[in-house]
Amino acid sequence: MVHSRLVNIYHCTVHKAGSQWIRKILSDERILRHSGLHIHHYQSHMPEGFDTRKVNERKFEKAFPEGTIVTPLYIDYENYKNFPKPKNYRTIFIMRDPRDLVISHYFSKKYSHELNPLIKKIRERLISCPLQEGIIFIIDYLKEDGSFDALKSWTLVPKADKNTLVLRYESLIENKTDLFQKVFSHLNINMSDRILTILLEDYNFERLSKGRKPGLENKFSHYRKGIHGDWKNYFNLEIKNYFLAVTNNLLEVLGYETDSSWQVNE
Repeated sequence: MVHSRLVNIYHCTVHKAGSQWIRKILSDERILRHSGLHIHHYQSHMPEGFDTRKVNERKFEKAFPEGTIVTPLYIDYENYKNFPKPKNYRTIFIMRDPRDLVISHYFSKKYSHELNPLIKKIRERLISCPLQEGIIFIIDYLKEDGSFDALKSWTLVPKADKNTLVLRYESLIENKTDLFQKVFSHLNINMSDRILTILLEDYNFERLSKGRKPGLENKFSHYRKGIHGDWKNYFNLEIKNYFLAVTNNLLEVLGYETDSSWQVNE
């Protein structure tokens, strides 16, 4: 079997953009068999077991271990661009509609995320306040955390950069096989269509959620709903206006909307 010619693969993203789903896929032994690259989860080696820095403040002075897939790497484009890399590497960045990020963060922080001191504090706040106030709190949290800025920064990847592929989470869950073929081709992981199909079925939403179809919600599960566009069930005019005041033209820059006229529940 021919292994990848790459020295490193970087899976970059922001929180709640399918990062653990992609990490599971990349951690599968079939990926190791076809790439020769082992998984590296750098946060496991940090004192707290996770990275306490804001997403747009995560600088890395040293190169990551060679022969590894670094997953997930929550980071903005500027800090990603500046850390040392080998000659042969490839990168994917997965973005998600910021409105869905808000809703996914809300339910994760309130119900399903593994507790640590930071999450415990946020959960106490969300449990103690009404839904709308909680969603607005999460919008502020993502602004302060640097997640919105990180998303925007990855639109600056030069078109000439053949090492970096920017993808949408929404496209991955809608066109899984076709788009993953493109992803694995970019990552120089060569596997047959048959193996790829089986691999993706092993990590589809129904399997990961223990039997639920996409759209069937379990708010206590990390795999809560498995769809996109769920923000439409929660955004009202006040939340929309607050979101726009905080994020400005982010949706237009990312290509999710052409202007601010998108509709919400009244």
